[in-house]
Amino acid sequence: MKPGADPADPADHPARVLIVDDEIHNRQLLEVMLAPEGFDLATAASGEEAVALVALQPPDLILLDVMMSGMDGYQVAKRIKGDLATKQIPIILLSALHDRDAMMLGLAAGAEDFLTKPVHRGELGMRVRNLLRLKAYGDYFDKSSTKLREQVEELGIERDLRERFVSILAHDLRGPLSAAKMSAELMMRRTEPDDRRRDLAVRIERNLERMDRMIRDLLDVSRVRGGQRLPLRLEDCDLGAVAQEVIEELSATHGNRLELAPGGGVVRGIWSHEDLHRALWNLGTNAVKYGQSDRPITIRVERTASGVRASVHNFGNPIP
Repeated sequence: MKPGADPADPADHPARVLIVDDEIHNRQLLEVMLAPEGFDLATAASGEEAVALVALQPPDLILLDVMMSGMDGYQVAKRIKGDLATKQIPIILLSALHDRDAMMLGLAAGAEDFLTKPVHRGELGMRVRNLLRLKAYGDYFDKSSTKLREQVEELGIERDLRERFVSILAHDLRGPLSAAKMSAELMMRRTEPDDRRRDLAVRIERNLERMDRMIRDLLDVSRVRGGQRLPLRLEDCDLGAVAQEVIEELSATHGNRLELAPGGGVVRGIWSHEDLHRALWNLGTNAVKYGQSDRPITIRVERTASGVRASVHNFGNPIP
């Protein structure tokens, strides 16, 4: 369809209308009435023939006579509306019966509209155009929804492939990273405490450890998105020592801006050393990034009435 085109415009794609009546004169009369509308008209002389034609080439709308020998209009409507492939085709029932019960039976069978004979040409054209327009819009948005679902599925596949690639890459990176860490440890063992190369090796090891944690974070994200639970490795842990490790690592990169508040001492418990380290490191990194560069950043570890508290404080504009 051209951009901006009306999906229900007959000039864009002429609608196919099936006329079903066992009287040839009635079929011919309806064809004469609808011919000026520019529809693609087809006819069926019985309910059985109509069902077969609909299965072979579904029309956009069906004009269906109620009183026919063999399958009547109600039966045909129920058959068409009971099939998922054809249930969206609008049906207008035509009948010489004027009572309300006949109309209710038609609507119960699934028909969208009901006209009594003799049919007025203007009313017939208006009813047919309105239902065709509604169906065309429905078909258009159904196709759009289907396309959108396909795009979402494609994005989901792309995301899964990307996450799988990240997971594989993270695993592969840990090999050379471990080798580099071993080399840094070997340098520290083979140098004297006052050797400047030893300080360099210490910095290398600390930054390699940061890289290792970042890779573990990527793997954790991959596990979470894959529906797995993160392993929690609990152990006897000194929270004060964890805070001091974070300060030393961040100071190696950002200078001596971080300090451990006095009075914390040794605070032991059964915790996850790795996850506490990660939490304090993230908070410390944010403090370095958003805090005032000329003011200290303080990590505080303290006991409270209900447990233990670890906090990171920096000066600067507060977060809203």
